Amino acid sequence: MRGKQRYTSNPPARRPPSKVSTDSNKSRRLKKLRANAALNLRQNSELPVAKLPVEILLQIFYEYIFHGAIEIGISRRYDVDDRLDKRNCRWLTIIQICHHWRNIVLSVPVLWSYITDDICYYPHLLEMALSRSAETLLDVEIHWVTEPAHTTTVAMLTRLFKESRRIRRLYLHLPAHKVADVTLSATAPFTCLEDLEISNPRELPPDPPYLAFIMISRPPTHPLVPLVTRILEEDRPPLKIAVFNDIVIPPHLLSYLPSTLTHLILNDSSTPPYSNDGIRVTNLDFLRKLEKLEILHLGPVETHMRNDIVTFGTTKLVLPHLKQLSISGEQSSMLGLLHWITLPSTTRLHIQTLRDSGPHLDFCTTILSMIHQRIDYQQVQCIIDFEEEVKFSICALGDDHRRCPYGLNYRRILSSNRVIHCNHCYISLELSHRTWQHIEYIPSMKVILSNLKALYLLIPHP
Repeated sequence: MRGKQRYTSNPPARRPPSKVSTDSNKSRRLKKLRANAALNLRQNSELPVAKLPVEILLQIFYEYIFHGAIEIGISRRYDVDDRLDKRNCRWLTIIQICHHWRNIVLSVPVLWSYITDDICYYPHLLEMALSRSAETLLDVEIHWVTEPAHTTTVAMLTRLFKESRRIRRLYLHLPAHKVADVTLSATAPFTCLEDLEISNPRELPPDPPYLAFIMISRPPTHPLVPLVTRILEEDRPPLKIAVFNDIVIPPHLLSYLPSTLTHLILNDSSTPPYSNDGIRVTNLDFLRKLEKLEILHLGPVETHMRNDIVTFGTTKLVLPHLKQLSISGEQSSMLGLLHWITLPSTTRLHIQTLRDSGPHLDFCTTILSMIHQRIDYQQVQCIIDFEEEVKFSICALGDDHRRCPYGLNYRRILSSNRVIHCNHCYISLELSHRTWQHIEYIPSMKVILSNLKALYLLIPHP
């Protein structure tokens, strides 16, 4: 039949017109995206900031990736998975600016040495970062998230610990009940570890704090404690910073803390009130060898036996380079600890009472007197903070009182027999509607701390 084509087999199936139009729309859209991407790359490469010297660009990239202190001022769409936290995957955005920046980032290993959970949960990104970083020391920061699955977290940590020999900073914020069945081990020692932080974050219900502490149970030993044991007992790296939040470290491990430490935080705030848990004063003798310590946080400190105070009252603990001390516990614990230690260089003292075990004014007066006798202050910020709703405080700032207009229930203070004395103190009263009313200097207040430059006493509302 002329004009008609005959098929020896079945004719090709014709796609519906709607599907043809959809495919063509996708094709046109893809071509447009590619054209826009090419245009963006070309436009970005012509900007003055893209032509900066490599040395300057490296410094900018380093600050952007590690500290996030700056934002790159080039506007474009980043074709990065929306599920990623772009703040922690900053190098992914840099390499998509222009070819010049991409070549710089890909050729500098240190820019790939910051490993976060946003990278780790995607195996190809983790492998990319580990391979690009070459032999550079790694900074690892892992936070628990609901997704991906539990097995992904375990696999990610297992892969990371294969690089343990070049991990310099290790931050693990993993709740104990989420990783209760995890056994973590490293194939190589943590020989270069300088900064170790282990935290046990918990989601508290919207209940009063004391009730929340009692309602939430925790395992007696955090699954990461064996890892800490291995690091301190076997690897013995030159740690400078050690932070343990809401995790109980066995007392014998504290004696393995290296003398290179400058920052130490032992904060078991998950300890329920009115329990026998806490850091006992008798376990703090390990501090004697930490002569380089500059920042120390201990809490809660408990002295279950009165003999603890007597014993350590005869053998002083001297921390010659300590700049900041933060302690929490019962009032008797704070008094016993301050009787025991000598802090010649401390410039900031923070005391937090966990229980209402006595009159606050008597405690404040005793603390101030003890500080004046036992601590050589040159420029000091002293904070006594009660775990209650704080409404009144007192501020002594020498000649310049306007920088810190804290309030004081001065009527209660002055009417009592034990007056808190300060040097050149301007007093402010905080009203109920949170406005300030300045009151002139009261000459009758005596000088107890003559060289005190800054003093904050947080006194709860009666």
